[in-house]
Amino acid sequence: MKRFSTLLICALLLICLGADLLCHAANEEAAGQIELLAVAYRGNAAAAPANSLEAVLAAADAGADYISVEVTKTADGVFVLLTDAQKQALANAVELTAAEMQTALFGGLSSQKIPTLAEVKEALGGRAGLILDFDWNDRKALCDSLKEQGIESDVLLRTAAPAKEILRFWQEEDASAMPLGVYRGNVIFQTLSHLKKLSGIGAPIVQYQSKNYFNVAFGGYAAWRFRTIGGARLMAATYDEMLCGRRKDGVAGWEELVGRGYTVLETSCIKELIAYQKQRESCKAEIQSALQTNGEIPAQTRQTAEEALLPGATLSARQTALSILLQAPAAIGEPSKTQSDEPGVLRVTPGKVIAIVLCGAAAVAWQVFVHKMQRKKEKTN
Repeated sequence: MKRFSTLLICALLLICLGADLLCHAANEEAAGQIELLAVAYRGNAAAAPANSLEAVLAAADAGADYISVEVTKTADGVFVLLTDAQKQALANAVELTAAEMQTALFGGLSSQKIPTLAEVKEALGGRAGLILDFDWNDRKALCDSLKEQGIESDVLLRTAAPAKEILRFWQEEDASAMPLGVYRGNVIFQTLSHLKKLSGIGAPIVQYQSKNYFNVAFGGYAAWRFRTIGGARLMAATYDEMLCGRRKDGVAGWEELVGRGYTVLETSCIKELIAYQKQRESCKAEIQSALQTNGEIPAQTRQTAEEALLPGATLSARQTALSILLQAPAAIGEPSKTQSDEPGVLRVTPGKVIAIVLCGAAAVAWQVFVHKMQRKKEKTN
């Protein structure tokens, strides 16, 4: 029994090794992709009330790629942005028309106004996309409203509804605005099934939520599958620690998630995330420039620099690689070598990884078979 347990552990280790190697290979293939998208949760709340038009525009000015807002349907079918404070002041908000909301909150003042979704989209002028949080029961009305007003471009509809229900609605209604699905599970096979269904209707982003730091969604294998099934981006909401494995909404948390394959981060600190985003891009550009202009570079140094150019490389890894690259002496008299032609260095490819895993599995299966035969022989004797 002890021997069988040891063999089982070895098999699991081989599978994990294969998954990690495949992740590395997928990272190499994805090196040309746009690396990191910054999402401003409810706009730039440091500049204006969260979920207000002013906060949305401030986030766009800061350079956000997307801005997530909450939209509410009024009694006359108009979708508007309401802050939490405004919702508390309007206990029966869904029973009021847009005009009644305006009067109840601001009276006859014209300087303050509850913005409609159409007005927000127009004010943005395409500078950033929108992620809409809404009541799932209003899905048809929201999609129809977006289509009628011609503002469905650069809009993602975020919902935690089951993937089957999302898929059914988008197929039946032929909705042009894309969904952003949210998954909260911790079983890898259900995770991949959810992703596959959403990818079938073109969902560009899928978000994971979990308070568990060790959730399977935060592993490299899940991130690799995101790139191989439909090409969807993996998103984490760092504005709330309970949604991203208790990680902090700051550089330390972002670094950890980027290193695990996340390419979309939603934050309450949009200016800081944009600065982090620019630092990574700037450091990458410096590494690329140094590789082109430094002439002959030692093979190990070149390999470190090339790994730092991959999408999943953290800022700290890039800064370290750049420092080594700039300080490394040229390999005078030696031809420059890449990882693929350097003697003794394994070039990771999916084919080699599959071969390793299959050989390992076959060896384990043979050992299990021999073990069972021995046990059977012992019993007959």
